[in-house]
Amino acid sequence: MTVSPATLQPGIQLAASTASPILAPVTAPTTINSAVFSNVGADVNQVSVYLVRSGGQPGPINLIIPAQTLAVGQTYVAPELWLKNLGVGDSLWAFATNANQVNCVVDGFTTA
Repeated sequence: MTVSPATLQPGIQLAASTASPILAPVTAPTTINSAVFSNVGADVNQVSVYLVRSGGQPGPINLIIPAQTLAVGQTYVAPELWLKNLGVGDSLWAFATNANQVNCVVDGFTTA
């Protein structure tokens, strides 16, 4: 078994209102080590994050971070996602109150 560090999401700006994938379905067992959300916009934003298992859709059953408020300029390192395991086909989805105002970066490792 080989464990390899990986940049799972090098950087994305969140969409508004409807959850969009921020981490595509993984192709190998994956563990999230850190997920960082930064409000770079001019407005207060709320961020919601879903850990969606293979074949699923975002919804109340897989909501991991419900409406985390980020002040202007605030960065949030999400403890809710630390060491979360993703199986093959699982993905991470998120949205913010306002489009293109919250940046997201996710790091971790994969196992092969």
